[in-house]
Amino acid sequence: ILDTFIKGMREFFVENEDAPELLDIPRYSISHVALRFLIARKWDYDFAMDNIRTYCRIIRNIGKPNIHELETYFRTGTTWVHPEHLDKNGRLIQFVFPGKLTSGLKSNVDYRIAATFYVYNEGFANHPEALANGITCIIDLKNVPMNMEKGAKKFVNALQDTYPARMGRVYVLNTPWFFKFVYKIFKVFMKKKLRDRIRVLDSYDNLLKYFEPHQIPPELGRSSCNITNLIQLGGTYQFNIDDWVDEKLIS
Repeated sequence: ILDTFIKGMREFFVENEDAPELLDIPRYSISHVALRFLIARKWDYDFAMDNIRTYCRIIRNIGKPNIHELETYFRTGTTWVHPEHLDKNGRLIQFVFPGKLTSGLKSNVDYRIAATFYVYNEGFANHPEALANGITCIIDLKNVPMNMEKGAKKFVNALQDTYPARMGRVYVLNTPWFFKFVYKIFKVFMKKKLRDRIRVLDSYDNLLKYFEPHQIPPELGRSSCNITNLIQLGGTYQFNIDDWVDEKLIS
C-alpha cells in the first residue's frame, strides 16, 4: 500500500505543484510523509489521501509554519514538544499554556494552529518511532481568559482532522470556574474518540501517575511536589524554550 499511496501522492502533485513544499518535501522524504499520513489514518488509503488534501488546503490558508514568523509566539512559552522525552506509551509530549498568550496572539487562531503543527513536525522529526503512537497533550488552563473558545471550531478541526497524527490522550489541569461552560462549546466540534481521550485532573501531582517526574516542567507545579523524591525518581526537567527557539532560528 505504501508504493501505491506514493504513486497517488505524485499524481496529486501534478495538479497541485505547491503540495511538496506544503508537505515539507524534500526536507522529509516522500516515503516519510506518506508513512505519516498512512499511519495516522490506520492505513486507510482514501482517508489518508483526503487528509493530505485537507492538510495542504489548511497550510495554504494559514501559511506554512515558520520559526521566524512564530518566534514571538514560542518565546511566550505557550507550547512546545520536548525534543527528547516520550511518554510511557511512546508518544510525543506536548505542553500547552494558553494563559501565557499576549492579547494580540490570543485572537489569532491561525498562529495557534501553525505553532502546534510546527512543534509536532519537529517532534516527529526527532522521534519518527513515535509516529505509530501519536501525541499526548498536557494543557494548563491557569490564567486562561474567558474567551478561550474563540476560534474553537477551526482549531479543534485542524487537530483532529488535519494533522497526520493520533491524539492519544489529553490531560487538562487547573481548570477555571467557567471551564465547564466553555468545554461544552469545544465538545460540539470534537469527535467522540477525542472526547473520550480527555482527562481533567484535579491536581498537578496526579500527573505523576502518567509521566516520569523528570518529564514534568516547573510550570506544571513541580514546586508543589516533594522535590527530594522527584530528584530520586528522575532528576530535573531539562528544557529552555528560548534556547530551543535560538537553535531553530539558526538551523
